[in-house]
Amino acid sequence: MSNVAWVVRHRPYAAEANGQFRLHLLAGQGATGELMRIGGTGDAPGPNLSPVPERLHVGASPDGTGRFAGKITSVAAYNTLRDRLVGRPRGRSAAGLLPPIPGGGGFAAHWLDDETVEVFSRPSFNLSASYWVFLKLPDNEPDLKRLLIDLKWYGAVNMTPTFFFSSDRRRWQRVVPERMWQSDGRTDFRVQFALTAAMRKGGWLASGPVFGEPECAELLAWSRKQPHTTVREIGSSVEGRPIHLIRVGAGEDGPDRRGVAITCGQHSPLEIMGGHIIHPMMARILKSPTLLERANFYFVPTVNVDCSHYGGNGLNANCSNLNRHWLVDPEPETACIIQHFDQLRESGQDLDLAIDIHAGGIFRNHVLMHMGDGEDVQVGCAAGAQQEAWRELLEEHAGLRRTDGWALAQNKLRASDYFHQVHGATGFCLEMSSCSYFDPADGHTKAFGPAAFDIVAAGIVRACEERFRD
Repeated sequence: MSNVAWVVRHRPYAAEANGQFRLHLLAGQGATGELMRIGGTGDAPGPNLSPVPERLHVGASPDGTGRFAGKITSVAAYNTLRDRLVGRPRGRSAAGLLPPIPGGGGFAAHWLDDETVEVFSRPSFNLSASYWVFLKLPDNEPDLKRLLIDLKWYGAVNMTPTFFFSSDRRRWQRVVPERMWQSDGRTDFRVQFALTAAMRKGGWLASGPVFGEPECAELLAWSRKQPHTTVREIGSSVEGRPIHLIRVGAGEDGPDRRGVAITCGQHSPLEIMGGHIIHPMMARILKSPTLLERANFYFVPTVNVDCSHYGGNGLNANCSNLNRHWLVDPEPETACIIQHFDQLRESGQDLDLAIDIHAGGIFRNHVLMHMGDGEDVQVGCAAGAQQEAWRELLEEHAGLRRTDGWALAQNKLRASDYFHQVHGATGFCLEMSSCSYFDPADGHTKAFGPAAFDIVAAGIVRACEERFRD
């Protein structure tokens, strides 16, 4: 079924969601027998975002045909848009070979033939499809030579068809599939890999360089050992997972200090990869006497920690889009961050710059979305002048070009709205493309790779050095 709209029907951003559902009841003989449809609804928009039916009657159709007389001995439920996943004979299970992992994308892996495993990106706890993948490849499996991955692009505009491999989750390299194609009304996206010798030894295959729970824990452990750095647990998620904030600066919070806020990971694990920018930023700040003496930096590595844990498609465990709950009905994750920064404001600490980092789109180069006038909130002349100064420096040093970005109207929703309207900061939303980036060093667009994180990190730090010099 696809009923995204139902989980957000009372939210102010419900118009962003799809209002369709379908419900099929299928029956078959044995675990691998072909299934036949014995009842269900058709594809239809749900009026007024109505939920899917809670009950479905199965019996004779009005003309007396279609009666099902078999004996049902067991039932399996699939929350998925893909008929192919349940509606045809399956090979033997490969669950032991490609098991689901926390924050992973693997679902229903099975052997297609003696050398090929097919795996579907799994539904999350609030959606019925997934456009991203994160798989743990088995160690030294000689029979596995080919991997067929089925992604779903339903409702996932601008999300990535790129892939990266790592043997250790530290060094990622871009990999090119043997074959890629779309089917099923251009919503099923299928990718076939011929596994290289390195991939057959084991490792991880993902839509982008993953910044998950292990990576975040490693960053926090490293940060605790650095000078002029503190790590605080400032709150917790819906399910009780901690939200951390890293502070870097040689002085106390207060009116004599400049301030920069960097938030990452409000949505899906693919977007959470933006957390990779924090380590190189911190390393450069710690080597900059100018910044250490004049500014404080505040980093939130992952806002949506429950989504990071489960591998969801972007909503939190309350089925809320966190980037719509900064100024209206804050969720537990955003509320604790808001409380922390509001306390900083009470201490006299200003924020000059705030960047909310998203990632994983198929944009041509990174997209820096600057503040634009909204229906109820206007960007004044002084704020506009400050923004233009930042945009010039971020283009020069980080390759975040004006021609690749656009305005994001100020509203009462997003992190960038909150940081500007409450703290007076210049607020940007940075969409880091996993396709390409513009390298300011030589003035060329290049295929995205992990080096892009270092380039953007160095550019932001350099821009701050120039802005805070006086």
